[in-house]
Amino acid sequence: MRRSLSAFLFMLAVVLVAGCTQPVSLDEERSKKPDTIHHKFLFYTESYVNENGEGIGELSIKTKDGELEKIASNVKNYGFVYLNDKDKVLFVDEENKLYAFSQREDKVKLAEDVQFFDGFNAEDFIVYEDTDGNLYVINEDGNEEKIGNGVTQYDLVDGNLYFIDSDGDYSVYNIESRQESNIANNVFHFKILNRDGDLVYTNDDYMLFYKKAEESSVKISGEEIDPYYIKNVDDRLIYLSYEEEGAMDLYSSTLSKDIKTEKIASNVYLADYDKNGFYYVNEDNNLYQKGDSDEKATKLASDVNYFYLVEGTVYYTDEDNNVYQITSAEGKEQIVKKVYQFNVHTDGRIVYLTEENELFIDDTKVTDDVEMYAFFHGNLVYVTKDNELVLMQNLKGDQVIEDISDFSSVTYQNLTVFSKQLTFEDISGMWKLENDEGAIFFEINADGTITDYLAGTKEVFIVDYAEFNTIAASSENDFVTITKLDDETLSFNDNDSDYMLTKSTKEEAESYVNDDQKEEGNMEIETVIEDFLYMMTYAADAGNLQNLDYYIDPDSELYRELADSIMTMYENQLGRVLLTHEVTDIKKLEGNRYSVTVYEEHSLIDYTDYSEEMVKQTVIYELEEMDDQFFIIDMEIVEQGNAVAV
Repeated sequence: MRRSLSAFLFMLAVVLVAGCTQPVSLDEERSKKPDTIHHKFLFYTESYVNENGEGIGELSIKTKDGELEKIASNVKNYGFVYLNDKDKVLFVDEENKLYAFSQREDKVKLAEDVQFFDGFNAEDFIVYEDTDGNLYVINEDGNEEKIGNGVTQYDLVDGNLYFIDSDGDYSVYNIESRQESNIANNVFHFKILNRDGDLVYTNDDYMLFYKKAEESSVKISGEEIDPYYIKNVDDRLIYLSYEEEGAMDLYSSTLSKDIKTEKIASNVYLADYDKNGFYYVNEDNNLYQKGDSDEKATKLASDVNYFYLVEGTVYYTDEDNNVYQITSAEGKEQIVKKVYQFNVHTDGRIVYLTEENELFIDDTKVTDDVEMYAFFHGNLVYVTKDNELVLMQNLKGDQVIEDISDFSSVTYQNLTVFSKQLTFEDISGMWKLENDEGAIFFEINADGTITDYLAGTKEVFIVDYAEFNTIAASSENDFVTITKLDDETLSFNDNDSDYMLTKSTKEEAESYVNDDQKEEGNMEIETVIEDFLYMMTYAADAGNLQNLDYYIDPDSELYRELADSIMTMYENQLGRVLLTHEVTDIKKLEGNRYSVTVYEEHSLIDYTDYSEEMVKQTVIYELEEMDDQFFIIDMEIVEQGNAVAV
């Protein structure tokens, strides 16, 4: 089965130490251990979600021995980074303003209208894009300069800003000299190899080109390659090329004066290279190693999911998340079973989190009930089941930093060590949806049961994914995404629509049910009265009592009185026509009885001479609900106007 290639080997953070006569690769330099590691933590507390769906909250910082210090309010979630080399925090607020913050100093505004910013390079410049896709650079003096627009990729190396615009033009801008030079056109993706300025790029046909600093570009491959998987080790490029039916072939190209390209293997989905040669996994999940001078590859293991090179040692995981160490060709040693996360220290010690949430260093259990941890160059940070944030420097000691139960997230060296997740318990209770047709009440229970309170239907949802303010959950028949915008508002998205729910109570729901039932009952009563009056017109004209028992009990005295009146009118050739009527009042009586006041206007017709009289009257009807049907049990004319000849 083919797997994603672009994220390969970023599953595990490792420290690699390598020495060679070639320029040090930029990837290696950027991943090496900093000279000084500042043990500082960023604490974020989300307050609400704005209309753009962005979390907004308060950001604070704390050293391992210091007090918690507030940085700012109204900070965007995921819009902040800590720069270890500069011992500084960059963040964006809700108004898209970019700030820099150093402890014991006030924040400094750097730019406005910021959409993205680069806070991970060690340069003395800050690069950002605005909401229109324009690229800017801020120099050491705080002055900003627009570099380009419609930028799709950029990288900053030694004051040289490399970038591609939306037309595929690939350029480099020297910030000091303010000179821009074109490198190539129709470029899709690029990679800077070292600080000498050597680089590779793919064009819009995914062909691979190499450009040594101050020299012309040279085509490395005319095949379609994966632009996101290009590795530079010593004087060698290794990359993967697409073949028929989506298969990938592994190639190597030396970057000496005479470029030499060699196909290493076919049907590859993972690959790496070190001093011992090439390592790769094919589509049969077999791991191979092939030295530079070897004619044939050596099989190292089967059933391989991912593999990692750490200080010349090969580790791999299988599909059951067991971790193994390669000891020799076809020789392996199982290190640990069923891990959720693991890292290898440069001294060979292994840190891992089991699927049962137990945290280990080698065979020693550190603690249990751990959801995640952060590992940064030998420093381990985790959160205990008692919500204590713990730091182990160089995997030693266990210094408690802070109680994190009141925070939304905590990061250490930009690695998330704690992230509070929204649960059904957090949003349990009654919620109301209002629309043009009325209101619907949903009761959410802590176990994931969501009940339509009025309809009485319910479904049980299981959480598939959660963040601080969002739950994505599925049931047997449905899928929902619920976002807590604030304490009083939920955004509710199902397969069909988006809804906004507001906090309610069971009392409000009960009151609505009663009012709704009353309104439905009143509408039914009004319909009965209207149908009865029209039926009386037909009955008198036709002398037909067929439908009278639908409204009045045929065994009642009222039925006999109305029947006699109708037949008398028919025999005397008298008729009545309902002109208008209005139900003016409905009162609930004891039991299932109701008093209904109706204003009526009728035209009485004498068919012997076709003369007419108009009658205006107010009638009080008494109705009783029996077997889900309303019957008239009494009626009284309480006011009658004078008959008017027509």
